[in-house]
Amino acid sequence: AARWGRPPRARWRIGIVAPLLGLVAVPLAACGSSPSGSAAPPVDACSLLTAGEAAAAYGGGHVAAHGSTSLQASSCYYQGFPAGEVLLTSVTWDGQQVTTYRTAHGLPVGPSTRSTRSTATTTTVPATTVAVGGATAFWVPPQPSTGPGSVPSMSQLSATKKGYVVGVESDGLDQAQAAQLLEAMLGRL
Repeated sequence: AARWGRPPRARWRIGIVAPLLGLVAVPLAACGSSPSGSAAPPVDACSLLTAGEAAAAYGGGHVAAHGSTSLQASSCYYQGFPAGEVLLTSVTWDGQQVTTYRTAHGLPVGPSTRSTRSTATTTTVPATTVAVGGATAFWVPPQPSTGPGSVPSMSQLSATKKGYVVGVESDGLDQAQAAQLLEAMLGRL
């Protein structure tokens, strides 16, 4: 038996995806910012999207939601799809992370309508801009695995609203399906 073979699909995805906080971690990983206060109150990510809505996006089936909340962020992992797809939603209200997200995507920061970003410190996020429920959202399609033992990335769709960054990550949704879920989440803020 090969020692380094790929583990069963559901098991390796749960082991990798469950601990993630979702989309917020991707553009912020290199920023090194520390947590800061926020004017937005905490929100449970599982309260922004029902298990029924998640199941409907994948064409039905039974779905169970498992949430995780910290002082500054919350995520919800949906499992139980018929074909083993993965869906992870996230929301953060950490003021520094919201500012960093907005800066990385070239959105206005603070009370002014102008962006205060500096080109020397701006992180480029390879995303397509799309409109979702009146908000500017950013779509990043999945990238293929790059070598033996690597895990293909999931698609990502994220937006900011009312002092929150909200995101959807999946390995089986197209942009329109992810937008439907993100719109439902943004509507509950």
